[in-house]
Amino acid sequence: MNSKRVVGVLIMFFLLMASVYAKQKLQPQQQITVDTIVAKMKKQLELTDKQAVEVKPIIEDYLLKEEQLKLEEKKQLAKVLTGDQLFTWNFLQNEKPQEKEKKKRK
Repeated sequence: MNSKRVVGVLIMFFLLMASVYAKQKLQPQQQITVDTIVAKMKKQLELTDKQAVEVKPIIEDYLLKEEQLKLEEKKQLAKVLTGDQLFTWNFLQNEKPQEKEKKKRK
């Protein structure tokens, strides 16, 4: 009886993963770049051309530091979490923000 449950849970997990993967293939994620952030800021904040030029290196520095922090976090978590836990954590971190909000509300 327990082995049937385990098999059932595994099948459900793999079906879920396959559907998530297929959904991601159909909806490619937009790459966040310095230029897209600056363009969005320029539009929303009505930046001048001079301000946009001055903001760009600040955003570049921020994104670089954010990437370094994420790498350091992964290294530290890999020392503590099991492979499955790390996989699940990475999967959860890559969810779209609105999907996370929906889960919090439930």
